[in-house]
Amino acid sequence: MKGKSRRRRYTAGVAVPEVSASGRVSAFGDDTLLIVAGMLTLFGVMMVYSASVYVAYRNYEVDWFIFFKQLRALPFGVAALLIGLKMDIGFWERWIKVAMLAMIVLMVLQLTTPMGPVVRGTRRWVDFRLFRLQSSEFAKVLVVMYLARVLTEYPEYLRRFNLSVFKGLVFPLFLVVAVCLQPDLSSAFIIVLIIGLMLYVGGVNRLFLAICGFLSALGFGWEVWRNPYQWERIIGFLNRLPDRSGPYYQTYQSMVGFARGGLFGVGLGESNQKMLFLPEPHSDFI
Repeated sequence: MKGKSRRRRYTAGVAVPEVSASGRVSAFGDDTLLIVAGMLTLFGVMMVYSASVYVAYRNYEVDWFIFFKQLRALPFGVAALLIGLKMDIGFWERWIKVAMLAMIVLMVLQLTTPMGPVVRGTRRWVDFRLFRLQSSEFAKVLVVMYLARVLTEYPEYLRRFNLSVFKGLVFPLFLVVAVCLQPDLSSAFIIVLIIGLMLYVGGVNRLFLAICGFLSALGFGWEVWRNPYQWERIIGFLNRLPDRSGPYYQTYQSMVGFARGGLFGVGLGESNQKMLFLPEPHSDFI
């Protein structure tokens, strides 16, 4: 209604203006965000094919095998996106705690039962027979939604320095420990970073944040010390890789790729490091 002042709602103590009735709202949410997500998805699928050609041909004698596996999962991701966009946010507000508990149970089963197959000495995947999922990726999204619920439900309570604030972090910290036990230190670090950013944006007491940061640093230091191969990779990187074999081989080859490609790369399909120099060129090293 014209002339009527906009009401404001408060999320974690921050005023957020309501969308005006005359404003254009897409039936599927933010159009720009969807376009960017679609472009990144198509780019990612294309890069999976480009990076996996040689590995796929060596392992399966079909150069598009890994690309097809990725492409086969794409419709399920799009379907999940469309379903999620149509779901009311109140659904997640009501069920996010149950979802977090279900994720914790799933990770426990992943670590203790054949549901978590051992791949290269780790249990990072959940095997559902027909397909596999990396539980840590879903944990990252659930942590964002869970902390958003906690921060909006108790905004003033979390601004006070009180050890009982840790009650709101029990579920997220349990996920961090479970991911470390897989072990997947990089994903655990990302989840901790997400927790820190959510608490900072939510206006949590700065002293409490500093204590959490100190404890996190101690935890990751202990985890690196507990796993010698992670310490070796850090030392090898800091010493400019004196040994180009063994635990330093993957890091060295990635640095060669960066040095050759520079800021803009060598062009689509022109990379040399994917020619069986990198053991897993089609995964994180894309």
